[in-house]
Amino acid sequence: MTNNWLYLLPMAFSCFALFFGWVSFSITVRKKPVIIQSSVIAIFMTLTFIPIIVLQFVQSVKMSSLGLWGFLVPASYIFLLVFIWFILRGFSVYGFEQDDFRKLVFQSLEKLGIKSTEELGRLHLVELGTDVNISFQEMLGTGTLKSKDYKKFEIQILRRTLQAETKGSEVQVKLVTGIFYGVFSLLMFGFVGFFVWGIMQRLF
Repeated sequence: MTNNWLYLLPMAFSCFALFFGWVSFSITVRKKPVIIQSSVIAIFMTLTFIPIIVLQFVQSVKMSSLGLWGFLVPASYIFLLVFIWFILRGFSVYGFEQDDFRKLVFQSLEKLGIKSTEELGRLHLVELGTDVNISFQEMLGTGTLKSKDYKKFEIQILRRTLQAETKGSEVQVKLVTGIFYGVFSLLMFGFVGFFVWGIMQRLF
């Protein structure tokens, strides 16, 4: 049974490789930054972790002498997944120059009729009385935006407006982001290929 679940690992890592390959293609070939709901990334991470959790669980059942300690690793992975789903509420961006990103976020809020003030790591939405937390890595041109209070402000409204504003503006993409994720995608596909080759060797 363990071996059967082991075969799911290449499929799981292929999902991640395809996702990062798509991000790279969009930035380097289509010359368009990527704006995506963070839950999509969480889904890819879940697909990657599920086979690992199952493997650890099956091994723990077989090694019953370990008792509750044997279930500590799969339980830790489950806790990590729940934590990931919690922190990835919002949306992520890839391939933006910092100045373009900042300008378009304010432009989107203005289009929504929301007054905002910029503070360290966040935007305060004046009339709504809540904040949007912003994390942006200038070196890679990636960032995340998350609403502090989803009842006061639905962050996906800002995502959709930002997407529309980006399409209607001349935006210079950060090519280093596309190159980085392209290399990362190729490395993951290399790992998948090596893994599949190992499985084929065992089968034949």
